[in-house]
Amino acid sequence: MDKIEEFKEYLLQDDKTENTIEAYTNDVIQMFEFLKIKNIDEINEEGLEKFKAYLIYDRELAPKTINRKLLSVNQFLKFLKFNYQVKQIKIHRQNFLDNVITQDEINQVIHKCELYGDLRTKALLLTLIYTGTRISEALQLKIYDINRDYVNITGKGVKIRTIFIPDKLKEYLREYSRYRVNKSDYLFTGKQGGISRYQAHRDLKKYANMCGINHKVSHLHNFRHRHCLNLRDKGLDIATIADLVGHSDINTTRIYLRKSKNELLDTINNLY
Repeated sequence: MDKIEEFKEYLLQDDKTENTIEAYTNDVIQMFEFLKIKNIDEINEEGLEKFKAYLIYDRELAPKTINRKLLSVNQFLKFLKFNYQVKQIKIHRQNFLDNVITQDEINQVIHKCELYGDLRTKALLLTLIYTGTRISEALQLKIYDINRDYVNITGKGVKIRTIFIPDKLKEYLREYSRYRVNKSDYLFTGKQGGISRYQAHRDLKKYANMCGINHKVSHLHNFRHRHCLNLRDKGLDIATIADLVGHSDINTTRIYLRKSKNELLDTINNLY
């Protein structure tokens, strides 16, 4: 792609090192491939925000890595004289468990979906909280999976992992399946096939805003965090939790053994 080569020359003239130039161009190429862009005229703000959401909610990259990739993209936009810059994400150094959505907040959102007759969003959110799947995994589910006890899907890092589907969730999924607007193989569909992660995120935000839920906690991956905490609160051991949610490194699961500030405060208050 000519523009990529021109971008490399632009970075070279800006005294960027060879490693930096390679990193920037690889990030830009990743953005092009994700958005299926063939020429720069196809770049738009919506697509750029979709790429950002992909890095956060699908790839689940570390905040520093996400910001580096967004910096690369913004440098490319500056080179193109494109009048838009993708905002970098804030890096929170406090305990992330302080910003995990509560089960009560999830119940509020589910109830709001019911009030508006949105069976798809209800079914998707229940899938996330009942199974602890990542949104990218949930959107891989097929219609015939609703009759299975477990499903093998491609998870993070192209690893095959098992999702267990409890009986109660099957009931909700079967209810939703009768009203799907599209008869494709994918379980969660729109008018033109399977829905995107971006659409799912937008739907959650809509109902969470209606419920007055803090925007810091109303994101899809927080359902996975809440699922892990629910398993912890039920007394499951750390190895079982790791197996259920597909953590290859048990140290990742250990994070959920920590307590949030509110939980620590409750502990202190209940001592005396």
